[in-house]
Amino acid sequence: MRDLGVTDTTELLSLYAVGMATGTLGGADKGMGQVIGDQISADGFRMRGITSGRVRRDGLFESMGFVLDNFNVQRTEVIRGPQSLLYGATSGSGVINNTTKLPVFGGRFVRLANQLEDTGTVRFTGDANFSTKIRGIPVALRLNAVTMDKRFWRDNLRAMTDGGAMAIALKPREWITVHAEYEHTMRESVVGKNASMVLQYGVPNPLNGKPLPVLLAEGDPVLRDVLDGRLNWDNINSFGGNIAGDIRDLRFQSVAAELRLAPWLAMKIQSGKSTCDFPLGLAQGGALYAPTAPQNPTGQWAASFLPTFFKQRKSEKVTRVTFAANVNTRKFGKHDIVLGAETSFRDETFWTGQFYAVDSAGNFIVNPALLNNGQLGRTIMPFQLIPIDLDHLGGRWNLHTKTIIADDGKTYVFGRTGVQNYVAPTPTNPFGFSPPGSAGFFNERREESVFGTLFSSWFGGRIDTLFGYRVSKINTDFRVNGLSTLVPAAYGSFYGAVYHLSKSWALFYGASESYAPPAGQQLDFYGNVIPNTVGLGDEAGVKFGNPEGRVSGSLALFRVRATPQSAQASPAIVALVDPNGLNGRGRHGGWVYPFDRKSTGLEVALTARPFKSLNLRFSYAHTDGNEGTDVVLPKLYNDQFNVNSAGQVTFTDGTVHTVLSNPFDPASPLIPLTAAMMRDPGSAYRAILDPSNGAITNLKALGLDAILPNGARIGTGNAGLPISAHQLGFDPPGGPTAIAKLGGDKTTEYPVDSFNLTANYRFSDGRLRGFGLGANINGRFNNRAYYYSNPATKERLLLMWKNVVLVNAFLSYERKLTRHITWSTHLNITNIFDTLELRRYPVINTGQINMAGYGTAPRNVIWTNTFSF
Repeated sequence: MRDLGVTDTTELLSLYAVGMATGTLGGADKGMGQVIGDQISADGFRMRGITSGRVRRDGLFESMGFVLDNFNVQRTEVIRGPQSLLYGATSGSGVINNTTKLPVFGGRFVRLANQLEDTGTVRFTGDANFSTKIRGIPVALRLNAVTMDKRFWRDNLRAMTDGGAMAIALKPREWITVHAEYEHTMRESVVGKNASMVLQYGVPNPLNGKPLPVLLAEGDPVLRDVLDGRLNWDNINSFGGNIAGDIRDLRFQSVAAELRLAPWLAMKIQSGKSTCDFPLGLAQGGALYAPTAPQNPTGQWAASFLPTFFKQRKSEKVTRVTFAANVNTRKFGKHDIVLGAETSFRDETFWTGQFYAVDSAGNFIVNPALLNNGQLGRTIMPFQLIPIDLDHLGGRWNLHTKTIIADDGKTYVFGRTGVQNYVAPTPTNPFGFSPPGSAGFFNERREESVFGTLFSSWFGGRIDTLFGYRVSKINTDFRVNGLSTLVPAAYGSFYGAVYHLSKSWALFYGASESYAPPAGQQLDFYGNVIPNTVGLGDEAGVKFGNPEGRVSGSLALFRVRATPQSAQASPAIVALVDPNGLNGRGRHGGWVYPFDRKSTGLEVALTARPFKSLNLRFSYAHTDGNEGTDVVLPKLYNDQFNVNSAGQVTFTDGTVHTVLSNPFDPASPLIPLTAAMMRDPGSAYRAILDPSNGAITNLKALGLDAILPNGARIGTGNAGLPISAHQLGFDPPGGPTAIAKLGGDKTTEYPVDSFNLTANYRFSDGRLRGFGLGANINGRFNNRAYYYSNPATKERLLLMWKNVVLVNAFLSYERKLTRHITWSTHLNITNIFDTLELRRYPVINTGQINMAGYGTAPRNVIWTNTFSF
């Protein structure tokens, strides 16, 4: 990690590990999500074409929203295939585990490091180990700390991290060692979001109905007049300002005792707790308004936004007891036996929040006639116009904002969407939300496991065998929309054998049947419970290495099948079938659906040391797979508005909604807005419909988001209607349903072929002694993105990204300044040839390009200095 200049596990795996891909919250199929600075999910790594699940910490904790900074990480393990079941629940593809730094008995050192990047990043880390004896008892203390302001290549995107970790170890007796750890890390980020804004270049029609990134990708000449011609790829994803981000407050604490009960028997007891709080902000917006637009009183370019917040809290308590025994029966082989038991308790809460109007005393204004709606009669703040100042991107809100004085002069205060303790709590509504299920969910998982492994060596080491079994009883209590569910017990087993042909060559085979309980929300799009995933996998191959240790490697052939997996519907699918409209969204359960997937492939790893100062590492992966399930989702209509018998648009109290007869003349008389005007292509007040889902994209321009003083709104409050109920005659391309997956489709969102080559040479004598240089080359080929359809030809097409090869270089120097102080410096250049891939993203059911963006980050220069004492 030091040679590569990487400071985060997510970056390490997404940029340098072969046969892997990252899960995204930004949306890989919406022009974002694969580039540094995007909001990448640590829960969604894919390995061998199958979701591998959450990153582990010390094999004990699941990630659950971790900050994956490596300031306290000793090493990152990527365990592929059947043996990944050693860590418990897995889909069968593999598991990722971070091992934290522990105290070292008998060692004393201090390492202080500073990292600077040409993007403006500043990072400081400290790592210190102290060891002594107190009343004859060996004691060791390890301290680690980080503070970082990470700036990304796109304007306004940043991640500010502060963290500290302390670990202490003592050995009160020769046969017992005790470790205790504590870590507290906070990260506040402004992350890349999907900049899908439509240009309101004049009133009321956006140019060609195309989002800004598409116009930018096409080099449309009209952009010379937008924002003084200063719109570019550096700032287009930053209009959300500082509200488009999240805060992660992470705490770990654990204790472990290792006991040597006999020369052949050891015992380890571990217990720990982790918590992660992370509010997430979303700045919903749909249009960029010209200074001359009548709806834009700011007099400059402005974007429409509506801030929304989500709040999650995840916690985990784990206790594990393990016994390890060494048994040498000579005639019947040598055996290492591990037996253990584990209990874990994980819970998660989630709720949403909006800004609501308050009176002069600061109390929410409530309309008694609307107490039964989803907002309990409160008035949501309408969309706001935010002037865009490209010199000072950041907006006027952030995640800490609690009060907003809006464009209408009213004061709006942040509040939960539903009110907790509004009604008496019940088993199905534990928070007492009103209305139930409108504002959050509660997820509780209890797992009790027993496990054992047997590693045996036979015939003088000629044959090694491995067998393991794990039984888990999992009770999941997921309470949302009045539903409580239980997931049944799960079982897993693995076995394998290694046959040593010689001291240099060995054949191996392994297989497993594994399980993985669904993570997070456990209701699918229809509100059905998603069961445990069962993974079936095996692998076979060869390992080799010469006795001198100069060359070693392996080749493995694998196959994996997971049924059913569960996936969060991508932002493109959600926007297609359940757009966020005038009345919100209409989903019945979660944006999750189950599916089956199988995968096959091969992996090659090679390490070579041709001579003393040169190290080479090469890895290659080929992965191929197919979907086994059809996933077809209904398209929903969420923009229903009130209309009277004369076809006039009205508020909920019957008041007719009026607009200027001439939108360019503020003195022109007011006339009723009618549904006919919204349908008329020649009308100044035609509704501009998203061509893929029929959503009205110019709600603000038409005044459909208006709210009367009494709280009356134009929206009916009905969401989740069939798309056939569309009031403006929208004919959905591809019909009333959308295909998310079809059985037989090639699996997507990963490269079929990938390789990584790292060469490192260090001078050990002569004038260049202390210098080191190296290069890293990684390539990703046959990158499958996702399927989309051409309605005209009824053809289903697979979008492929370009093949990409990135070259990174590093130069290092180390020198002993004094007897006790050593200085080392590293210069890293990533993507040295500045290879950029501009991607265009078609809508999955129309083929129309609705998003564009870069799939690779530009060249970056990183300079790190470390002082060791």
